Amino acid sequence: MNKIYQMNGYQLHLISSKKFKDITISVRFKGRFTRETVTSRSVLGFLMITGTMKHPTQKDLSRTLEDLYGANLSANISSAGKGHIITFKNTCVNQEFLPINENLLIKQVDLLNELVNHPYIVDGHFDEEMTELKKQEITYRIMADMDDKMGYAFDRMVDYMGRGSVLGLRSTGYIEDMENINAYTLVKTYKDMIQNDDKHVYVVGDIDESIISIFKEKLQFPEVKHDPYPSAYIYQNDRKHLLDIIEKQDIVQSKLVMGYKANCCTLSENTAAMSVFSNLLGGYSQSRLFQVVREKNSLCYFIHSSYDPMNGIMTIAAGIDMNNYDKTKELIGKQIKDLQDGHITDEELSMVKTMLINALSKVDDDPDAIISFNWRRDIINSQDSIEDKQNAIKNVTKQDVIKCAQSIELDTIYFLTGKEFYEENLLSNN
Repeated sequence: MNKIYQMNGYQLHLISSKKFKDITISVRFKGRFTRETVTSRSVLGFLMITGTMKHPTQKDLSRTLEDLYGANLSANISSAGKGHIITFKNTCVNQEFLPINENLLIKQVDLLNELVNHPYIVDGHFDEEMTELKKQEITYRIMADMDDKMGYAFDRMVDYMGRGSVLGLRSTGYIEDMENINAYTLVKTYKDMIQNDDKHVYVVGDIDESIISIFKEKLQFPEVKHDPYPSAYIYQNDRKHLLDIIEKQDIVQSKLVMGYKANCCTLSENTAAMSVFSNLLGGYSQSRLFQVVREKNSLCYFIHSSYDPMNGIMTIAAGIDMNNYDKTKELIGKQIKDLQDGHITDEELSMVKTMLINALSKVDDDPDAIISFNWRRDIINSQDSIEDKQNAIKNVTKQDVIKCAQSIELDTIYFLTGKEFYEENLLSNN
């Protein structure tokens, strides 16, 4: 049960579970997702876990974590629809499982307060050497993502599909924007985050309401004076034609990514049906795309579809031989048309619903999954529990799935392929 309390400048979420011997605290800042701020926020998030005013170096922080019986501290950067998220997470053993009488939770909250409210800023700037190090690390991370050809192809498709909107942005930022970021500009980014971001704190473990007083005393933020930043939305654009992009690289296995307007999002009544449709189409090993495109016709090495309920889109991704480009696209279209025409058996519908329901049943087995589920629910002001989500899936009918299949619109096709295919198509189009 997620119990929510309005604290000074943030919402505190207490999720009690006796399954875990640790107490996990996740502090989440949600700001606007813009090209102008995303890279700076990304650097800031990873920089802040390198030192505080009380613990100015990573060595000092490591020593403090060791004193907390090997506690873990981490940062993460992500996005949720129109929101850009900076997350700080601390996991510490529950003192109830230790032979000593020491309030570790107070020390855990103290450390997080130091981290987010008293970062290592001296003379108006962060540590310059550490700032450059984190810029370099994130640059290497972005470059590594580009070397992952499937991830690269997916990012490129979304970039083309969502150009000029938040859909086309990368949550980790952009290499070309690094030169404008330094230890001084990041102070402005930090102050903007503290003053204007929506803030949520999640606590998962064997806890009760008695810990509220600790957070009330130890962790406070400035009150945000604006409405919460929007999150989920239904992606639309004004473009009237299908984008079909072919990019050449020196690769063996070509990557095909197709982007569809789902015309619904997690705020929509038919979001459960869209999830069922996407998984029925290509979400698991018994799905249409896997069975027909891969197994029966041997046109791809892998293939799957995915529904993004925060951005309101659906994607299909496949690894194929470059000579199977047209055949694969054609067969994918036929599978969607087949579902649009209502060719769905009771058995396959039941199977995919059971799979989704079982996946939701496992959420309570992992603190990170619990926090993620509740976070995505809370930022859209939903009250739905896991059971509510499961019941929504149970109630999806064949007709609901058909309507979802009929509502999607193919918007962008991106094909990352080798030199031979690219040149042959270039010649044939001239």
